[in-house]
Amino acid sequence: MASRISFTVLLLALLAAFPCFAGSCGQAPVRVNITADIRPLTTDFSFSYQTLTEFGKHDMSRDTIVGGLTRSGIGINGNYILGWIFIENDQQNCFYFKDLSIQFKLIPKIYVASEFKAGTCLHNEVFAHEMKHYKVDYNVIQEYKAIYQAELSRFAASINELGPFLTSRRADVTGEISKRTEKIFHALQLRMVNDLEQRQGQIDTPQEYARVPAACPHEAPWHPGHTGY
Repeated sequence: MASRISFTVLLLALLAAFPCFAGSCGQAPVRVNITADIRPLTTDFSFSYQTLTEFGKHDMSRDTIVGGLTRSGIGINGNYILGWIFIENDQQNCFYFKDLSIQFKLIPKIYVASEFKAGTCLHNEVFAHEMKHYKVDYNVIQEYKAIYQAELSRFAASINELGPFLTSRRADVTGEISKRTEKIFHALQLRMVNDLEQRQGQIDTPQEYARVPAACPHEAPWHPGHTGY
């Protein structure tokens, strides 16, 4: 079972002037930097199914008996530096992103209930089930690195083409650009969350929950009321 997707999102903005005189807007290079900090997968087999069930209630608000759990620890940190270029003797300005950076973070941890002793068939099957959840998280981050790169590069290029604007409108324009930046960040985040939840839901199915014990016919059911892993 995968825990509910929760993002730690940090969006920082800086505004800086770069007095480089240009004849028209749209000449500044687009700088978008997307990276991922993916930590090694860790495991913990010390908690009972009762404790993991409480984890599941907290993470997913679901009253489901839990024998295995994957916590993703997914986060996204973003920051950007918005600059302007003076043209026509500082009376008009072109705006552009001097830097637009996103870092994904994945700190994965898999829990398997202590009732499943290491080396047993059920332990191995539950762990394999949780690995499916981890692989979805990992693959989605890799895919969305490319999606963020493409979408934010187009967005940054569109901002670079704006203007020129009178110096007297600088505060209004930078405020509007900041709103647009937050909007596209939130739209991409929502798209990723929905995608993750859909893919994870395709793993936690009644068929999968039936498959795990069926793979271990010589081991007794771990709990008579189990409904998931």
